[in-house]
Amino acid sequence: MQIPTTLFVAWADFGAIGQGIHADASSIFDDAVDEYSAARSNGLDAIVWRLDTPQPDRAGMMTDVTADADDCIRRRCAARRGELPEWLFDVHGMAAE
Repeated sequence: MQIPTTLFVAWADFGAIGQGIHADASSIFDDAVDEYSAARSNGLDAIVWRLDTPQPDRAGMMTDVTADADDCIRRRCAARRGELPEWLFDVHGMAAE
């Protein structure tokens, strides 16, 4: 089995049932951004992790890339000339107009 060297996953807090991945891990960042956005739109607290799998010459590592996901969503909205989702304002403590 060949495991990709980098995976991305949206991690969500499901309240009383606990925390876990919102969908399967993907080697595509945009897939994790979609899942993160869906989780946040459904009122869940969520983050995006980048998982660098262990390799013969280096240890594995997890990195929080939620800020990059938020930037990706902002760029998507700007490209479509759409409004930012309400939850994105809440993330940064900004009041929606």
